Amino acid sequence: MGFPGFDWKDSNQVFEETARFSRKSRVAYDSIVWMAKKNGMKGHELLGKLGTTGIQAPVRIMDKAYANSKDPRINRPGRKFAGDQQEVLKGLEWRGGVLFATVRQHDTEMKMPDTGHPERTIFNKLELKYKSQTGKLNLLKSPWNQFSDFWEWWKPKGEELWVTNGRINEIWQSGFDDMFRRPYITQRFPENWLEIHPEDAKARGIESGDQLVITCDRVPIQKDYNQAVFSGDFMFSNLMKQGHIKLTKASITGVAIVTPIVRKGTTWTYFQNPHQPANALVPMVPDWVTNRYRFKLGVGKVKKIGESPYKRTYRAFSFARRDIV
Repeated sequence: MGFPGFDWKDSNQVFEETARFSRKSRVAYDSIVWMAKKNGMKGHELLGKLGTTGIQAPVRIMDKAYANSKDPRINRPGRKFAGDQQEVLKGLEWRGGVLFATVRQHDTEMKMPDTGHPERTIFNKLELKYKSQTGKLNLLKSPWNQFSDFWEWWKPKGEELWVTNGRINEIWQSGFDDMFRRPYITQRFPENWLEIHPEDAKARGIESGDQLVITCDRVPIQKDYNQAVFSGDFMFSNLMKQGHIKLTKASITGVAIVTPIVRKGTTWTYFQNPHQPANALVPMVPDWVTNRYRFKLGVGKVKKIGESPYKRTYRAFSFARRDIV
């Protein structure tokens, strides 16, 4: 890349260097690289032995007797799902130490070895407690009455449907990398799409591959932030009365995918398509407790505006059910 320290020869070198910087963190996986080198192999080589399930971080090096203990405080429920594959890792050890996966963070019932970790593993105290003043779990209240008036106002009315949104495995993260560097991803998903239940689709004359427009003419936006004096000042109904909310219109287009994996009355679309972002249809009114927008809870009317160019070709969208593995 032209900068000192960025002259990696292959992806394994990148993996091994990032592993070093993961030490002391709650996602430490440098033990993988350390154990690999002690056994004469590359970090990627050892990782490959674990297959597609991998191993759940933080990855520690523990005494073999401890790792194979039947004590439920050590052999935690769900350990096999954390990728702790002792059969696969058999023979990969150093001075009696073996790789040991973490089943869950903040495990207040887990028993650590009395003598501490062998070799070089660093123990993070957050593995046994929560990051709070007392070390205990701090659950925030979320009373329904703080949300109920907004729900009643925002829930679909008439021909409207819920327009939820999210990510998919095929597009990594928000697509900032995939959409520009991987042409086969762009080819498969050339534009945004909307998954809709068969009954909702039939009522609107929609088939898979049709071009849709999703509109909402009452998207609420909180214009300013007032100082609450009374307990109900932040209730949505009071914000409306006091003039802190304005309504605007929004619309996006997408290709229809008719599928029973979404519930009747609810649709789903990809959250951050750069050309047709689903967030245009969500309310910009922060939640009381978290001060976060309800960015998954859109509402809109769905209308067919024609056929997309993908309906009768097979070089882009697949209209097969996405819940079939």
